[in-house]
Amino acid sequence: MFKNVAKPLEIFSRYPVISAVVYLVMICTAGFWPFDISWYFSPTNLNWLGNEGGVELEPNAFLSSPGPPVYLTQLLKNTDQLSVEVYLMTLKDFQNGPARIVSYSTDTLSRNFTLGQDQDSLIFRLRTTKTDDDGFTPSFSADPVFHAGKKQHIVFTYDGKSERLFLNGRLNKTSDGVKGTFQNWDSNCQLVLGNEVTANRPWNGRIYFVALYNKSLNENTVLTLYQNLTGGKNKDLISLRRDMRSEERRVGKECRSRWSPYH
Repeated sequence: MFKNVAKPLEIFSRYPVISAVVYLVMICTAGFWPFDISWYFSPTNLNWLGNEGGVELEPNAFLSSPGPPVYLTQLLKNTDQLSVEVYLMTLKDFQNGPARIVSYSTDTLSRNFTLGQDQDSLIFRLRTTKTDDDGFTPSFSADPVFHAGKKQHIVFTYDGKSERLFLNGRLNKTSDGVKGTFQNWDSNCQLVLGNEVTANRPWNGRIYFVALYNKSLNENTVLTLYQNLTGGKNKDLISLRRDMRSEERRVGKECRSRWSPYH
């Protein structure tokens, strides 16, 4: 059903809140597959940004999948490759913890991956068969990356041999410190935005877009994604991803659009 192409697997916080639900959308080769995500915070700590299509996370606010998205683990294990795309704005030059921006984890010491901010540095922890369960030894870092009040397009990629960080469409850093596959990934991990599952690693900022891919995106693709987001075009972000996959617009019976509020 899924091919090895640049397709987002998990996406985003563009739709307004309906009851206690935030809709994230999963794009598969045959179309749109929405799934729901609950909020576990006081509503006063999360602000929807209206026409900007994003969400502002204050301390103690975060978004989490209602349970472990087991299918996501399997899709990424099938390729042993990963790209994480985030369009964001930090509201503080210095945050610590590291403060979790996107985390696929069970707690502060066990994860499949985490993208976070530590002071003004970007931290990426990735579990593989060659690292510990925390993805801490070894891990990836780059600094300085974060600047309060500035929108930033961040893409992190791993192809099984090296890690790369792209900032605003341009390659920023490459590292070959992490090796290995995802065959030791934990299917109990939950996908969380703006904090850790344990709610004690909050990140203060705005998230406009999040996408995960089960391949390592190349430089041309990353630049195209950046230009699509920042080029002043008001085109729907999902449609942009569909345009990039025009050869995959076959609609399968098993993959259909549906909305399923989670309460």
